Amino acid sequence: MISWFTKDAITLDKLASRSVSLKSHKHDKGLRLDFEDFPNLILWSTVNKSPFIALEPWIGLSTSLDEGDILEDKRQVSFVASGEMSEKTFGITIF
Repeated sequence: MISWFTKDAITLDKLASRSVSLKSHKHDKGLRLDFEDFPNLILWSTVNKSPFIALEPWIGLSTSLDEGDILEDKRQVSFVASGEMSEKTFGITIF
Protein backbone atom coordinates (compact mmCIF):
# COMPACT_ATOMS: atom_id res chain seq x y z
CA MET A 1 0.00 0.00 0.00
CA ILE A 2 2.85 2.43 0.72
CA SER A 3 3.70 2.44 -3.02
CA TRP A 4 0.47 4.44 -3.48
CA PHE A 5 2.23 7.42 -1.91
CA THR A 6 5.56 7.51 -3.79
CA LYS A 7 4.54 10.62 -5.78
CA ASP A 8 2.22 12.39 -3.38
CA ALA A 9 -0.75 12.09 -1.07
CA ILE A 10 -4.14 10.78 -2.18
CA THR A 11 -6.84 13.46 -2.17
CA LEU A 12 -10.45 12.32 -1.79
CA ASP A 13 -12.58 15.33 -2.67
CA LYS A 14 -15.80 13.82 -4.02
CA LEU A 15 -16.91 11.78 -1.03
CA ALA A 16 -20.40 10.39 -0.43
CA SER A 17 -19.54 9.60 3.20
CA ARG A 18 -17.91 11.55 6.02
CA SER A 19 -16.64 8.49 7.84
CA VAL A 20 -13.83 6.00 7.24
CA SER A 21 -12.67 2.93 9.16
CA LEU A 22 -9.37 1.09 9.15
CA LYS A 23 -9.07 -2.42 10.52
CA SER A 24 -5.99 -4.55 10.95
CA HIS A 25 -5.62 -7.69 8.85
CA LYS A 26 -3.80 -9.32 11.79
CA HIS A 27 -6.40 -8.79 14.55
CA ASP A 28 -9.77 -7.17 15.22
CA LYS A 29 -8.37 -3.76 16.19
CA GLY A 30 -8.96 -0.62 14.19
CA LEU A 31 -10.27 2.92 14.19
CA ARG A 32 -13.08 4.98 12.76
CA LEU A 33 -12.67 8.61 11.71
CA ASP A 34 -15.85 10.73 11.52
CA PHE A 35 -15.36 14.11 9.82
CA GLU A 36 -18.79 15.59 9.12
CA ASP A 37 -17.45 19.20 9.11
CA PHE A 38 -14.84 18.46 6.42
CA PRO A 39 -15.48 18.00 2.66
CA ASN A 40 -12.13 16.31 1.91
CA LEU A 41 -9.97 13.48 3.20
CA ILE A 42 -6.24 13.28 2.51
CA LEU A 43 -4.36 9.95 2.83
CA TRP A 44 -0.59 9.92 3.01
CA SER A 45 2.44 8.05 4.21
CA THR A 46 6.18 8.36 3.78
CA VAL A 47 8.09 6.96 0.83
CA ASN A 48 10.60 5.22 3.12
CA LYS A 49 7.99 2.55 3.92
CA SER A 50 7.19 3.75 7.42
CA PRO A 51 4.59 1.53 9.09
CA PHE A 52 1.75 4.07 9.14
CA ILE A 53 -0.89 5.77 7.03
CA ALA A 54 -2.16 9.25 7.90
CA LEU A 55 -5.82 10.21 7.51
CA GLU A 56 -6.39 13.97 7.49
CA PRO A 57 -9.76 15.70 7.13
CA TRP A 58 -9.30 18.97 5.19
CA ILE A 59 -11.50 21.99 4.51
CA GLY A 60 -9.67 23.23 1.38
CA LEU A 61 -7.25 21.50 -0.95
CA SER A 62 -3.55 21.93 -1.58
CA THR A 63 -2.39 23.32 -4.91
CA SER A 64 -3.46 21.21 -7.85
CA LEU A 65 -1.49 20.88 -11.09
CA ASP A 66 -4.20 22.85 -12.89
CA GLU A 67 -4.26 25.93 -10.62
CA GLY A 68 -1.92 28.72 -9.57
CA ASP A 69 -0.63 29.90 -6.22
CA ILE A 70 -3.22 32.62 -5.48
CA LEU A 71 -5.08 31.61 -2.33
CA GLU A 72 -8.40 33.15 -3.33
CA ASP A 73 -8.44 31.13 -6.58
CA LYS A 74 -7.98 27.73 -4.95
CA ARG A 75 -10.79 25.18 -4.86
CA GLN A 76 -12.81 24.81 -1.68
CA VAL A 77 -10.90 27.44 0.29
CA SER A 78 -12.89 28.63 3.28
CA PHE A 79 -12.49 32.20 4.53
CA VAL A 80 -13.48 33.55 7.93
CA ALA A 81 -14.06 37.28 8.24
CA SER A 82 -12.05 39.32 10.70
CA GLY A 83 -13.58 39.07 14.16
CA GLU A 84 -15.59 35.96 13.28
CA MET A 85 -14.90 32.37 14.26
CA SER A 86 -15.31 29.02 12.51
CA GLU A 87 -15.09 25.81 14.50
CA LYS A 88 -14.70 22.37 12.91
CA THR A 89 -14.51 19.05 14.74
CA PHE A 90 -13.85 15.42 13.94
CA GLY A 91 -14.00 12.27 16.00
CA ILE A 92 -11.77 9.21 16.30
CA THR A 93 -13.08 5.95 17.74
CA ILE A 94 -10.60 3.18 18.51
CA PHE A 95 -11.99 -0.36 18.55
